[in-house]
Parts: sequence; C-alpha cells; structure tokens
Amino acid sequence: MNILVLGAGLIGAPMARDLALDRENTVTVADISQSALQQIATSGGIQTVRADLTDAKALDRILAPCAMVINAVPGFMGYATLKAIIEAGKNVIDIAFFPEDPFALDELAKRKGVTAAFSHVAAETGRCGLHHHASHGPRPKRRPAALLYLESI
Repeated sequence: MNILVLGAGLIGAPMARDLALDRENTVTVADISQSALQQIATSGGIQTVRADLTDAKALDRILAPCAMVINAVPGFMGYATLKAIIEAGKNVIDIAFFPEDPFALDELAKRKGVTAAFSHVAAETGRCGLHHHASHGPRPKRRPAALLYLESI
C-alpha cells in the first residue's frame, strides 16, 4: 500500500518506521523540516518529501499518489490538514490532536466516499462532543458513517 505520513516529528516518524517494516507498504513522509526528514531517511524503506503542508497546492500534489494518509501534523494545523485530505478523496487516520470538532467533517467525508479514523485528546475530553465511555458515561448512540472514533485500548 502507498502510505503518506504527514509530519516527521515525535509521532509521525515512529509510525512511518513501523509501517515501513511491512515490505508491501511504500511509505513516504512529508514535513517542512529538512533535519527531521534527514533523520527518518536513515530508516530503511522510507521516502521523504520536503513540503510546506499548509500550502494547499503542495499538499494536493503529495496526496495524489497515495492510498492512505496518516495525519500526524502539529495540532494547530491538524483540522485544516484533515479537511484537505478528505477533500482530496483520501482515506486517513488522524492523530493530530486538534481542538476542533472532527465530526464537522462527516458530511464532506461521506460526499467524498472516504473514511477518516481518529483518536485524540479532543474526543476523549469531550471538547468535540464525544465522551470516553470509561470515564464519562456512554457514547452518543448516533455514529457517523464516514468518521470513526477509535477509543484507546
């Protein structure tokens, strides 16, 4: 599978390394930091692309060939990046930890026919309207079809 990891930091880099262990995966990591990319380039089986992920045209260009996206960008750019990924019609696993409500993108994901899976602090603390059932009671009964909330194990 052709997988694109957005972000070569403390979360994205180890995820890319793990994904690259499966030789059936082609893993590309994109980040604006050349030094972060140089560090991950030493790992076998990982390609790197230096790109400003806040630049819509640059993001579209690197999203085009991938089958799956891991969104591991900093939280301040997480929601906008997730929206751009969905608009590009790409399935995504989001771990960007942004405060905005990811379910606001549900209708867009349905229209684009993609699945966006996420598990992050905003969801678990209830800031986006979800509550972690172990500490805050049951989850809402209505579950969106296109966005999936992955609970911590």
